[in-house]
This record gives sequence, C-alpha cells and structure tokens, in this order.
Amino acid sequence: YFDLFPNWAEADLVLLGVPEDRGAQEGPGAAQAPDAIRRYLYGLAAPLPSLRLADLGNLGHREDLDEVYYALGYVMGHLLRAGKVVLLLG
Repeated sequence: YFDLFPNWAEADLVLLGVPEDRGAQEGPGAAQAPDAIRRYLYGLAAPLPSLRLADLGNLGHREDLDEVYYALGYVMGHLLRAGKVVLLLG
C-alpha cells in the first residue's frame, strides 16, 4: 500500500485537495472542486520533465470543520518545514 503513495519528499511541487463545503462563501459545490481542478489541470499540457510532482490526493473527511483546519495545518506544517511548494486545491 505504501508503495502507491507519492514520494512527496522528492517532489518539487506537492498538490493537496481540500474537498470541503463548510465555510465556503459561495455555498455547496466547493467539495467537488479538487477533483474538477485536477481534471482540467492534468489535461492542460504535459508536465515539464524536470518538475517532480507529487499529488497527495484529497484530505480525508472530518466530522467537524475545526478538525479539517487542524488536519490541514498538520499536513501543511510538515510539507512547509520540508521546504515544499504546496498547491492547495479546493
């Protein structure tokens, strides 16, 4: 299973989706944004051969919005301390 997880430690750019409607100013639908953005993003052009990209998928569902913020802060903290450039999709 862990062989399938992207090697973010070697990546130049890390993608992370946050599928969350709660707290969105425009209402429901934002939770589908990460996957919709990926469909368009990956369809734009072939990635640069020198760019090492790791797509970590979407942050898992949490019952409470504060738990979402905590989990996001936890993951982002690790990635940023490791010097990664992170693109949040949401």
